[in-house]
Amino acid sequence: MEENYRMVRRQNALDALEEQTMKRLLSILLLAAVAVACTAALPVETEAAAMGYYTYSIIGGKATITSVSSAISGNVTIPSTFGGYTVTGIGNYAFNCCTHVTSVTIPDSVTKIGDCAFYSCTSLTEMTIPDRVTSIGSCAFYYCAELTAISIPDSLVSIGNNAFADCAKLTDITLPNGVTDIGNFAFSGCNLLTIHCEEGLEAENYAKKSGIPIAYIGAVTHAHDYASDWTTDENSHWHPCSGCEEKGDYAAHAWNDGEVTKEATEAETGLKKYTCTVCDATKEETLDKLDVTANQGRNPPEGKFPWWIVIVPIVVIGGGAAAILFLKKKKKA
Repeated sequence: MEENYRMVRRQNALDALEEQTMKRLLSILLLAAVAVACTAALPVETEAAAMGYYTYSIIGGKATITSVSSAISGNVTIPSTFGGYTVTGIGNYAFNCCTHVTSVTIPDSVTKIGDCAFYSCTSLTEMTIPDRVTSIGSCAFYYCAELTAISIPDSLVSIGNNAFADCAKLTDITLPNGVTDIGNFAFSGCNLLTIHCEEGLEAENYAKKSGIPIAYIGAVTHAHDYASDWTTDENSHWHPCSGCEEKGDYAAHAWNDGEVTKEATEAETGLKKYTCTVCDATKEETLDKLDVTANQGRNPPEGKFPWWIVIVPIVVIGGGAAAILFLKKKKKA
């Protein structure tokens, strides 16, 4: 009886061990299957390869430019394929400090321009971005100091922070309707820039917030209502429109010849006030202190009477008269 009980317990233990083993085996097989599935889903990346001036990598069967030799120069046309792979991206810092490049033609297959991609390309003057590009990374064209013209495609959605900062010669850029995200300081330091866009879009909002002039594309939906009073800054005056940022009669100040409001002395500086003949804005100029040495031997400063002109003749005449009286008395004696 006891022996049968022991055999039953032994069999139950073996059954339990077999069940645990099967569960563990199934878990291992399940994990292996998941790992294989995940590996298959990941893009295959090859080692970096080089062709001419370019270094590139392959991700998911597509080529991305990762770096470009600083020796590259002139008018550059980026190849559309590397090693048989289509170029779809210009990576972060790819053309960084390629200071001898004057223009770049990007292939139509490119969809993304990375962060700092053309940072400090100081000789770059013009650029056409192809129709498939959807994003321009942060600082992508930062300090392209000679850039005067760039064509933006309708496909563009986002412009990163400082993307065109300090492009001091950039005068005009047209932002399409699809741009919904413009980063902070995207056009900081572009003091000659006018943004061309349609009314009521993100580009208009950004331009108004940043104080960048706007040239509207198409009809403006309101009639300009210009204020009668002048608005001024240090250099200019204008009549602002109450419905938009349009500046009517915008012009530089026309300063008059000025009026001295405080005379300069040897101890203190003076002041001279100028008035704009159009808007009555004023500015002041500091007059230097009088130079004492400069007045020596010259006419005295305005407002000071030259008393020596009176005193000297009196002394001479008085001395002469005394001498004559002295001689007469001596002669009588």
